Amino acid sequence: MILDWSLQPGASIDEKALGASLGLGRPPIREALLRLAEQGLVVFAPNKSMHVAELGLDAIRDLFEIRLHNDRLASRLFLSSATDDERAEVAGIFDGGQAHIEAGEHRALFDLDFKFHTRLVALARNDFLKIYHDNLTGHFFRIAFLTFYGKGAPTRDNMTRLLRGHDDMVEAIKSGDVQALDAAT
Repeated sequence: MILDWSLQPGASIDEKALGASLGLGRPPIREALLRLAEQGLVVFAPNKSMHVAELGLDAIRDLFEIRLHNDRLASRLFLSSATDDERAEVAGIFDGGQAHIEAGEHRALFDLDFKFHTRLVALARNDFLKIYHDNLTGHFFRIAFLTFYGKGAPTRDNMTRLLRGHDDMVEAIKSGDVQALDAAT
């Protein structure tokens, strides 16, 4: 709900209401909220209230900066150890992307982007990089969701830009060209 903006930045979180709406008791809700707080998505106030973390321009800038370096390192590590099959797997993630655009399946296209970056990091074979990436994924997703969806369903042009924005990376992965992948990231 935080990631897809159903709960807006700054929104108050009512633990009991949240549990009731999800059909869960207090312990799993509390555990989830604590984990979200560790990731910086939920803030516990001194008065014991909770709210969704704000998302200002400084935070967005900082996240894009981290994403750039994280993706570049993951790309380099991935290409240094990936098998031909793994390179083909990652390069092929967007193969059905155009069909999703034609069908207006914007969420499926968005999910391909998420899968691409997550798989690239996983195949970089660096456990600490993966932990780091996983801890920031919620923030990346939150910003990407806002950017991609804005004030409603994305346009066909917006969907095409998302898909085509990965073309250079995919070509560099196919060819195994580390410098081209670094430039495309």
